[in-house]
Amino acid sequence: MPDTHTVSPTVAQDDFDALSKLIRDAHREVQSAGGALLHHAMAAGDGLNAAQEKVSGNWKSWEYCFLSVHTALVYQRLARHREQIEAELERAGQLSLRAALRLIAKPPATSLIKFSIVSTHTCANI
Repeated sequence: MPDTHTVSPTVAQDDFDALSKLIRDAHREVQSAGGALLHHAMAAGDGLNAAQEKVSGNWKSWEYCFLSVHTALVYQRLARHREQIEAELERAGQLSLRAALRLIAKPPATSLIKFSIVSTHTCANI
């Protein structure tokens, strides 16, 4: 079976080993964490985002990643929205993984359309 990803010649194997350890350790913490779950998930996401930049080709099949693609993508999304999540944690004190994902979810397209129609209609009557 051909290799579905390649490592840039400028990236040392040690970089991948270190990223692999970071991701594995952070994922283990996510699995066993209570209130710190989101911070561990975002740390894993940071490692995955860094690894994605270093792997050319299909990074999702990166052999050093021990997660499902879905879990990896969730961690990456959380890491990309760290500011928003941490602001909500500061405000609310606690936030579940599910609540964090709802917080950063894009609104459904139908909500945007309804808002746009209502806004246009309202403005026309002013």
